[in-house]
Amino acid sequence: HRNNDFNCCVHSKRALDTICKNVIKYVKLLPATNHRYYYWLDDGKPTCNCKKCAKYTPSEQALIIENAMLKAIRKVDPEAKLAHLAYEITLPAPKKVKPAKGIFLEFAPILRRWDAPLSDLKATNTRKYVMTHEENLKHLEENLKVFGVKDAVVLEYWIDVSLFSQWKQPAIDLPWRRDVFESDLHTYDSYGLKNFTSFAVYMDSTYFSKYPAMQYLKEYGEGLNHHFKYETEK
Repeated sequence: HRNNDFNCCVHSKRALDTICKNVIKYVKLLPATNHRYYYWLDDGKPTCNCKKCAKYTPSEQALIIENAMLKAIRKVDPEAKLAHLAYEITLPAPKKVKPAKGIFLEFAPILRRWDAPLSDLKATNTRKYVMTHEENLKHLEENLKVFGVKDAVVLEYWIDVSLFSQWKQPAIDLPWRRDVFESDLHTYDSYGLKNFTSFAVYMDSTYFSKYPAMQYLKEYGEGLNHHFKYETEK
């Protein structure tokens, strides 16, 4: 059946035309200085399951939309690149659809644990979709085969207060694990990954008034700086 509430039918020309029209609008409004753009599916919502779409995985449906968006964006920004978000239902790498040149991987391993490093392969999450760290890294490997490592970026949750607060206010104090963070950097580096970002939602004036210690922010920055300075010097 066709899903009317969330992600579109990727075989609907009207739907893709509407998305492309709007992506051009927002690229003009918010141009990226580095020509890298990030437009995602509806977070955690189902993809279309009509007769035509049912043949494609959520990752493949996302890529169909992304390929169309990138073509539209390049009418405004000829140097544009667009992220393919590997996250939850789109963690498995696409097989039936190939990325257009300029689509890069954004790997967001929300189906992991943060009290254990990714190198602890048997560690298992307790979320809706149960997955071991070994399975997370397997998805990373498969996605890198499709999208390449050059422009790939890791979107992590090491300092995401909202995640650790279960997306509910009032927020809890961040359960920062420097050892996990630094171990993860080495793990990601073993795959050739050099670009990192992390969510840090709920870190507002209310949060810092209640939890003024910000040592983890310093350690986060120092960790990235030290790790990649060291790797460069090697």
